[in-house]
Amino acid sequence: MRKTKRQLLDDIEHLQRQVNELKLAASGQVSGTSLKDRVAESYRIVVEDQTEMIARHLPNGILTFVNRAYCQHQKRTRKELIGTNYFFTLSPKLRKEVRKNIDRLSVKTPVVTHEQRVITLQGEERWQQWVNRGIFDQSGRMTEFQSVGRDVTELKKIEQVLKVKEVLLLEKKEILKRKNMALHEILEQIEVEKKQIKDDMVHNVETLLLPTLRKFRNQLPRVEPKYLTLLEKNLINMVSSFGRKISRENLHLTPREIEICDLIKNGFTSKEVSDFLHIAFNTVEVHRTHIREKLKLSNKKINLTSFLNTMD
Repeated sequence: MRKTKRQLLDDIEHLQRQVNELKLAASGQVSGTSLKDRVAESYRIVVEDQTEMIARHLPNGILTFVNRAYCQHQKRTRKELIGTNYFFTLSPKLRKEVRKNIDRLSVKTPVVTHEQRVITLQGEERWQQWVNRGIFDQSGRMTEFQSVGRDVTELKKIEQVLKVKEVLLLEKKEILKRKNMALHEILEQIEVEKKQIKDDMVHNVETLLLPTLRKFRNQLPRVEPKYLTLLEKNLINMVSSFGRKISRENLHLTPREIEICDLIKNGFTSKEVSDFLHIAFNTVEVHRTHIREKLKLSNKKINLTSFLNTMD
């Protein structure tokens, strides 16, 4: 648990008092023994107020000091804990791991951190993080080590959830990748089939319909050749994209306007459109004006026939 602002200020005040006492000791106004006792008491109070578990051990694991939080976690009194061997409270497997970490402490590596899984008296699985600091004499021999522990179970649970989510995310990513590949293959196949359909239509128009149409042209001399030419061009246009483009909803062209666009594209004049559709010449001109407006060609020097031919 994080300390409040008030608690931090209290700690600062404790430290300030210790500094003042050191100054007094230096001036000779307070005895060194009295100062030492006061500093030790201040240190003890600060350690006792910590929510982390704090313990000191001899190199062989014998406990020499425990704070209140450590006692509460062990559900034993300080008197019951001091003098016992910390290593013997651990399972053989965990004891080996912890001992290995403690053996790593040296003057060059005075601090070692490790995490351990513990089972409470209630059978609940918990995780603890311990920061071990070695205390060495002048010859470099470790005389004690201090351990500060905190419960990191919730953090571990969050890490496990994140790992599971990461695995699921990778699985979904792989599934999406496979689907994209399958979709890409389907789209490629559709393009192949579309080309095949278009090729088939072109072949059928060229080999079946156009020869028949030419025979009609020769056998029906009274039929206006321009009308047969229109039919021929429309058969060829069956494989173009003009019909789809000119029929787009955003253009808002009426069926009659689309019909007139087709005639204009194929070279019909307004007079010829009028005769072919049996409507007045002025009506055709009105339709042309509306068509230019909808195609956004108003006030532009663009030939309508040429523009329509660009829409293939």
